[in-house]
Amino acid sequence: MFISANEAFVMDGNRLFAKTEHLGSVIKGHEKGFVQLAKILDWCSRFGIREITVYAFSIENFKRSEEEVGGIMRLTEEKFQKLLNDTEKLEKKQICFRFYGNRLLLSERLQKLMDDIEKKTEKFKEGRLNVCMPYTSRDEITRSFETIRKNVKNGKINVDQINESMIDACLNSGCGGTAPDLFIL
Repeated sequence: MFISANEAFVMDGNRLFAKTEHLGSVIKGHEKGFVQLAKILDWCSRFGIREITVYAFSIENFKRSEEEVGGIMRLTEEKFQKLLNDTEKLEKKQICFRFYGNRLLLSERLQKLMDDIEKKTEKFKEGRLNVCMPYTSRDEITRSFETIRKNVKNGKINVDQINESMIDACLNSGCGGTAPDLFIL
């Protein structure tokens, strides 16, 4: 059974979980969040949900302590590298990964890992995982309008041609994703 749906999940509450469970470090909470996300992705797959969007790291999160942000970035690099190394699992699952967000705010290493994951999975057809990192909708809209502005300036488009479809095409999700049917916070 396949459900043609896009479920969206916000990875939130890891710091509170670490505190209430006395884990000693907020990074331990984020580690548990990654484990829980893997379970959720597996459940979604079993229920036939073909597209999942995960809001993993907000641009606003850069305002947190250097220690926490650095820890999250190191943990993310570790998880993405492990994913890339597990070619057998990637081939078996056939899930296409897409990353949405302002990658320029991330380290070159993390940007490369994201690019490599996208390239390695771009032809997979069994499902799609959209990872929003680092992301805010305001930033996405701003970048969309900046793309349009540059195209107008360079004479590629006329101001009269700007419409909802053009704006949508310039959004990260304009590369083939669908809008979430269910948003879980």
